[in-house]
Amino acid sequence: MFKVVDSNGQSEIVGFCLLTSEDSENVTNMASTFQKWNPAWKSTTCIMADKDFVERNVFKNKFTDEHTLICIFHCLRSMSREITTEKMNITLGNRTNNRLESTNQKITQVVTKHLRLDQLFQGLEMLMVTLRTERDHVAHECFTKTPSYFNDLTKNEKEIYHHLTTYAFNKVIKKFRLRDDVDIKIIDKNLQIVTIQSSEGILTTSIWKCSCSFDTSMNLPCHHIFKVQQMFTVELYNPHLSAERWTRQFYSKVCRVMPANVSQTLSNLDEVCTNENHVVSISMVKKDKKKIPNAHEKFRQAYIEAKRLASLTSEATGKKYEQRLNVLKHIAHLWESDINITTTNIDELNKINY
Repeated sequence: MFKVVDSNGQSEIVGFCLLTSEDSENVTNMASTFQKWNPAWKSTTCIMADKDFVERNVFKNKFTDEHTLICIFHCLRSMSREITTEKMNITLGNRTNNRLESTNQKITQVVTKHLRLDQLFQGLEMLMVTLRTERDHVAHECFTKTPSYFNDLTKNEKEIYHHLTTYAFNKVIKKFRLRDDVDIKIIDKNLQIVTIQSSEGILTTSIWKCSCSFDTSMNLPCHHIFKVQQMFTVELYNPHLSAERWTRQFYSKVCRVMPANVSQTLSNLDEVCTNENHVVSISMVKKDKKKIPNAHEKFRQAYIEAKRLASLTSEATGKKYEQRLNVLKHIAHLWESDINITTTNIDELNKINY
């Protein structure tokens, strides 16, 4: 399973692959197929994989310019087997939030053993529809809801909030408020570079870049950078310190639930929000023209109604259950033959069942 993280920290499944075995040849073919159908793979900067050496070696060869990392979940799990309290008299705690493992648990709920291949993909498709609906809901809230604590934010904090997605803002605001806890050792005023003592060791930080893991991995400003900016009296809010992928403007362009007119409004949001007293109003204009739903939207609507029918059928008992189940089977049989069904057909079927 291939999975990516969007601008608001939500997971998106971008590919499934069924392998007969996880040998080098099959894994290489899997990676090549993914690259063939996803031209944007060249923009990948970091890959998270498990401890499987074949998989890691293949991805290092196919994605030569990216960093391939091993998931801390699998590191700790392997170490907990080999380094135990009985062997080494120590303990390890697992504090990771593994996205793939979470999705794998959901897959096992809809995909069971001994399924036919078509049933397998139907289950995966239904899962993807559900996950995408949840992700779209979170995206919608990112643009339509304002948190209750917004009025308590400072001017710089409000500017950061308007510039970044909710997920990125929550990451940055914690760092922003830790800037006074930074332990500075050496200051170079000419180059505006300082040496900082941190839990990660000695760090070299400027007003633009820091060698800490947060800035390196997230491409978001850390508390070390904020501290250096504060020392040299540089404006704390600098939109260029954050990668484009974490901005609301970029998220509005790639998000499925945001219409084009709102995306255009957000393109000038950074300039507008530099004035603290300015109020931004985003309005939705309803068009009279009825939108034709795409295949994904039609499947989601039909899936909701099908779930209702399945629930009502399962609530019945005895002969009533058999009668309702036969009606559903009859409808499915007619639709497979591209035959429309009427209430008359259902009444006739009910008479036969009774």
